[in-house]
Amino acid sequence: MKTLFIVVLVLIVGVYLESLLGVESSHCLTGRLVESCTTTVRYVEEELKKLQHSFQTDGKKRDQEIETTKLQVRNLTSDLQTERIKSQNVSAELKETIVNLQTDNLLLKQSLETTKLQVRNLTSDLQTERQERIKSQNVSAELQETIVQIQRGNLLGNQSFETGVVNSVSSIDDLPSCGASTRGSIRLLPVFVNSALRRDAFIICADLENGKFQWIEVMTNGGILTNGSSCRDLIEPTYLSFVLPDGLYNLTDSNMDSVTGYCDMTTDGGEWLLIGKSFQPNIRNLNSTSEPVTLTSGQGWSNRFPSIVVNDFRVQFAISSSMEDTKGNWYYHLARPRPLAQLFTSDNGNKCDNEDGITDIEYTVDIRGGTRNNNHRCSAFQDPSPNSFNGINNCFTSTGCSISGNDGSFSFHGQNAVSGQDDQSTAFFGCDDGKCCACWGPTGGQETYCFDDCDTESGSSKQSSGYAWFYVR
Repeated sequence: MKTLFIVVLVLIVGVYLESLLGVESSHCLTGRLVESCTTTVRYVEEELKKLQHSFQTDGKKRDQEIETTKLQVRNLTSDLQTERIKSQNVSAELKETIVNLQTDNLLLKQSLETTKLQVRNLTSDLQTERQERIKSQNVSAELQETIVQIQRGNLLGNQSFETGVVNSVSSIDDLPSCGASTRGSIRLLPVFVNSALRRDAFIICADLENGKFQWIEVMTNGGILTNGSSCRDLIEPTYLSFVLPDGLYNLTDSNMDSVTGYCDMTTDGGEWLLIGKSFQPNIRNLNSTSEPVTLTSGQGWSNRFPSIVVNDFRVQFAISSSMEDTKGNWYYHLARPRPLAQLFTSDNGNKCDNEDGITDIEYTVDIRGGTRNNNHRCSAFQDPSPNSFNGINNCFTSTGCSISGNDGSFSFHGQNAVSGQDDQSTAFFGCDDGKCCACWGPTGGQETYCFDDCDTESGSSKQSSGYAWFYVR
């Protein structure tokens, strides 16, 4: 059977063998059946084995390709899922961004509405402030009119104090409350000095600043009176609690007499009493005067306050009569306060280069430049001679000035210990060796700009004319 199966198989694949192998199958039938085809059968078996092995190899390759394809599909599926997740995350982030933008937009709208409300409130406050200012100006005008009436005598006339139009009080404690209901009321108040009646004063209830009612004292020249011994005494008077303006005040001089004084109440904390003026840098020519020294008075040194205790001495100079042209503005804070009539001293070991001047300075403040020199100890005024410093001190007394020589100046330095004539300065007003000038540097400068004999450094300015005001507090 096996032989027959092989013969049949040979016949069936004969054609295939002829075309594929180049073997004629009919040759197997020309001899003995089995023997003649043995070689062919073996050959066929070998070829079949090769075909089987080839099929198996191809199958494995296909299986590998299929597995590879499946792996690629799985990877692609995983990548697709990853991209979907990323897409979902991006979508979520985008949604969150949109929500944030919507929130920010809402906040911006709310902020804009708040800003609009603030602008409306500020506009309303500004309108209210304008109205209050107009009201204050009207009240001030009414107050000035009342003062004018007092000056002319129209308010008091011949009316008796007992009529109730103007009542007298024995002390400040007897003054009624000052308010809208008592606005414009006038009282006659006695002013005592050392338990002795010095004078009578008119006290008026007035609205001085946006509903702040105060009792103030008025005088015939329109100034405000407190009868203190200096501008410092005006800061906390018994019946005034508002910030006082610059202007004329009635003060008590060293002889306990009433005198009009000009007080600068705003510069560097206020309390400055004007005690001297000069219309030129040659301050040696100034004389003392018993007349009030005010912004509108002539030049000179006031001799009404020789015993006033000086903590600070201030110098302000300008290149014209207007303070708006100020080029120098400083003060010396004294290490040991002293009476005005003893302001100038000799060197006496105070490191003033053996010159007379304002010595024993603790520090100097440049108001114009906003700086302070803790090392400044002396502003040299003039060359020393026996009691020469008393010449300028006498300007503050009834004795009168007696300044000798060719010197006389006020100065400061932003860094050095000594300034003035024969020394270097940051600012200078006065004379050195007969040469007089006003010298200054840039605002805030602390270097040397002024030398002796009115010489100047690059970057500084000077002129031979100038105006100066001198204050104490």
